[in-house]
Order: sequence, then C-alpha cells, then structure tokens
Amino acid sequence: MQHVVVLKARGGSEIGIGHLSRTATLATAIQQSGQVQRVLLIWQTTTELAEQFAPDQCELHLAANDDQATHPLQALCQQADRLTLVTDLLHLNEQDIAHYREVGCDTIVHLNDSGAGRWHADMVVDGDAFKSSEDVPDTFLGTALMGASYRMIRPSVVAMRPNRSWSKPQVQKLLVTFGGADPHHLTAKLLALLAAFPGELPFSIQAVIGPAFDSDHQKQLEAHANAHPQITVQRTEQLESLILQHDLIITLGGITAYEVMCLGRPCVAIQSPETGFYSQQLAAARLLVEFDSVATAAAELAALSQNRSVLEEFAQRGWDQIDGQGAERVTHAMVSTQRA
Repeated sequence: MQHVVVLKARGGSEIGIGHLSRTATLATAIQQSGQVQRVLLIWQTTTELAEQFAPDQCELHLAANDDQATHPLQALCQQADRLTLVTDLLHLNEQDIAHYREVGCDTIVHLNDSGAGRWHADMVVDGDAFKSSEDVPDTFLGTALMGASYRMIRPSVVAMRPNRSWSKPQVQKLLVTFGGADPHHLTAKLLALLAAFPGELPFSIQAVIGPAFDSDHQKQLEAHANAHPQITVQRTEQLESLILQHDLIITLGGITAYEVMCLGRPCVAIQSPETGFYSQQLAAARLLVEFDSVATAAAELAALSQNRSVLEEFAQRGWDQIDGQGAERVTHAMVSTQRA
C-alpha cells in the first residue's frame, strides 16, 4: 500500500518564510521515519527561497497559484492508495477543506492556528507553547496536538542544542533577528535607535539580513553598520550558529523565538502587527520578555542586559519546554492515526 504525504504552504516577503521552514522540518521527519513511501512539498514561493529551505530528500513542486498547486495534488490522489495532505496555509476556511476532500485527499492535517476552517481538518497541530487541549472546541472530532511538545524546530537547530541554557555574568553580544521578511522594516528602525542611544551601550549589536528583505531595507542596515562601530549586519543561512554566539536575542516572537528557546538563549520580542498576539502570550508564560514598541526598545534592552537573574530564568524555562522533538511527535501521531 502506497502512502503519500503532501505538504502545502506559501512563503515570501509579504507573509514571511515560517510556513516554508515548518513544512520542510516536518517533511524531513516524515521521510526519515521510513513509514511513508513518498513525501512531496507543494510550495507557492520563489525559486530562491525554495532552494534555501527545501530538504534534499523530499520532492518539491513549485506553483504560482492555487490552480497550479491543485493539479499535482489531484494527480497524486489518483495514483496513491492513501494520501495525507498537510496544510500550513493562512486563513484556511471550510471551503478549502471541502475542496481538498473533493480532489481526493484521504486525511487532512492543518499545522497552524490560522483560519476558521482548521477544525474541519482531521488533525490539527498547534505548537504554540501557550496552547492546550482547553483550546480545542467540543465539536472537533479529530486529533488535536496542542502545545510546546509539538513545536517543530529545524533539524539544523536541534543538532546544535546545548546541554544547558545560557548562564553568564553579563550580556556582551546582542543579536537582532526579525524574521525572513520584516515587512515593516523594524530592523532598521531599531538599529537607528540603538545607534542614537545616549552613551555607550554595554553590548555589541549584530543584525541579521533575512532572505526576503527588500533591497532598500538592506541598504538602510548597511548604512547603520558603516556609521556605528558597535553595529554589524550579516546575511546568513546558519542563524542557529549566530544565536549561540550571542547572549541576548531580540525577535518578533515568531518561529525564530522558539529556535532561540530551543538553543537555551534568553529571548526578547517586539510587538508587531502580525505576531503581537503570540509575543503577548509567550511573555505571559514567561518564555520571553516582550517590549511594546520598537520606539522604547533601546533603553529597555540596555536595562534588561544588566538583569542577569531574569535572563537566566527565561533562558532556562524556554530550554526546558522547547526540546526540538516536535516534528518527530507529529510524525508519530500521523503514522499511528493512519494505521488505526
């Protein structure tokens, strides 16, 4: 019996690259399990981002729109004995689920908390650390995997997970990493404020240029680095290495924040329109420190960097909860459900 798993997602400068990263991580875990005969990614993204994020061992189909994405899915449904579709799409609705069932998908798994239609899937995976079974509606009859145990972390990050969380006398190095796209140019705004901070900051500053940053934003960052001796900027495909080289990481509270936790570093999140709700919840769970606005972040970072006990506490709690095994747990649940 041929069991095929298809993972469908979009990613780019407007919505970020987290959906690509997450489906690539799960696809790798499914492939390595040896329980599925074929794993295929259907991504609506650019060739450049696909080349950066797609795992070598999985098939990849790039689609320009939903119609192009449906064609290979329909063909696979006709060929396979059983097809599981894993969606990681924003604003999933009931009509989307109905469409996938009409195409021929036997089982539908939805990976994130976006869209009223997710509770019409057969399995819902929500790896937000503040979620639990209490967030599942009584009407849902499928399988719900909720909470930090199911947070999927990239294999390259898990491979570098240290034996214990951060503990140092002081913060010497700050890393600014606001995702793959940062559409509101918050990286440049923060660097401008740090560069103008009165007096000398107690740490050096490294800012990451995300793979989907536009050229104007990149030029702004390079200008700040050229004008200030404490600031450097870098484009990197090995973010996990940079995280481990720094003492305090400032994010927008998305997937990168969870990678920081997995690596045992203290994390800060600045509220943004897209991730504000998530950073608030993670702050309430004392997994990161949240700043309300980039406007006050420079002064808050200077003060926080001196509070060693708080930073060690948050680093330890994040390291404890995000252990990097989420993709394996999701894969096991998917395979077990199919066997049942």
